[in-house]
Amino acid sequence: MWDLWMVVHFLSGVSGGLSNVFLELSSPVLMLSGLSLMVAWEIGEFAGGVRERMENRFMDLVVGSLGVYAGASWSSAVPTSLAKVSFFTTVLVTLMGCFIGWRAYRKREGRKATASARGETRNIQARRASWPGERRLGATEGVETVRRRMCARRRRVIRSAEPRVSVRDSE
Repeated sequence: MWDLWMVVHFLSGVSGGLSNVFLELSSPVLMLSGLSLMVAWEIGEFAGGVRERMENRFMDLVVGSLGVYAGASWSSAVPTSLAKVSFFTTVLVTLMGCFIGWRAYRKREGRKATASARGETRNIQARRASWPGERRLGATEGVETVRRRMCARRRRVIRSAEPRVSVRDSE
């Protein structure tokens, strides 16, 4: 249930809580706004093809909400200038975490496509099952492998439809 993305969710919540330095919302409105934005983010992840277990999505919301609470508590306990610096710092660190995570995801997808092209799909499936919080697919083939097989089938169909010239026909 725990994964490194929890750090990003927590920091994004902290950023949301610290944003209250600028927004000056009441605590209930701030928490509700933060939760609404996190739910919208999870819906966007789902629409974008990220498949996670429901427990992981729930934990993302809980950890993000704790971040909002921590950020709001911090911003009310420190001088405004320090809260503003903290806000910009957490936004920057959150964006860096998102970029690093996205790059790692792209690299992992590239390795899976390369391994699929070599026929190493079982090994990928074993590694896929060990990644906490990652989507779990039942198929052992990657998208790239399926695309290659479809192209190969099309080529076979086209070749079978071509007229064949035999030695007898040419005489």
